Amino acid sequence: MPRLPRIHIEQGLYLVTTRGGQTDLLFKDDRDREEYLDLLTKYKAQYGFKLFAYALMSSFIHLLIELMPRTTVSEIMHVMNSTYTKYYNNRYGRGGHLFKGRFKASVVEKEVYLADLTRFIHLAPSRVNSLFAPEKYRWSSYSLYLEAKGEGQEVLAKFSPIVGEQIRLYKDFITAAKEKDLKALERKAQSGRIIGTPKFVERIQKEVEETTQKEKAEEDKVVRRTQFHKVFVIVGSLLIVALSVVTYYYYSASKKVEDKVENMFQEKGEELKKDLEEKYRADLVSYYRATTKRVEREMKKREELGQ
Repeated sequence: MPRLPRIHIEQGLYLVTTRGGQTDLLFKDDRDREEYLDLLTKYKAQYGFKLFAYALMSSFIHLLIELMPRTTVSEIMHVMNSTYTKYYNNRYGRGGHLFKGRFKASVVEKEVYLADLTRFIHLAPSRVNSLFAPEKYRWSSYSLYLEAKGEGQEVLAKFSPIVGEQIRLYKDFITAAKEKDLKALERKAQSGRIIGTPKFVERIQKEVEETTQKEKAEEDKVVRRTQFHKVFVIVGSLLIVALSVVTYYYYSASKKVEDKVENMFQEKGEELKKDLEEKYRADLVSYYRATTKRVEREMKKREELGQ
């Protein structure tokens, strides 16, 4: 059976398995289990997914969920696991990761495997420990099936239209399980394979391929936009530098012209000042000479009259 790539397909049924690390148990007591179930209830309401079955064990968790549009398994499991890890670390004074690596998620052909996978999950406790009879294990959804509550009603309806008959037939279905069938499902759950008929597998692979191509096309667009932006920034920067150089050049040139003109005016001013001073001195000499001659003439006339 082909392996499902790590690409999220919106909407659909998923078998999700999360395992704990090497040192710490996922649940040390009932308070921890109740906390995890409270988180399941909270995020089920928030993300609108269906929870067909669950089993909380000390070292692993099984969930059978059906997604609604615009939601992914990763989104749900990330918030679930990170929130529970934060609670766990705060309670026990520890740090770091609690869960072992990434969760395993198998996309499931609902019409064929829904009932089989609820049985696989409800029998998980007794397969780990024979003392955990399905009907007596508190931390799985089996008790909800025996009461015909929750999403289990959709599964029970496949056995009979009569509620009492549904429960009896489902209990018989649980009892009739064969270990080889359970192991086959377990291998698929552990490896994150597509669980379905060959036709279903082919359809999912096609959807994955189309999704990959669309995502690659979007990535290429982003890359092209990024490259264009980089080129634009570089060209813009070069233009700014060029304009700065040209501006500086013209400023320097104009400054030189301005200084030259100023020097020229200073030189001309000095020359004009000298010319004016020389003319002024020449005028003074001429005036003195003319005045002296006029005085001399007047004195000469008076002398003549006096004679």
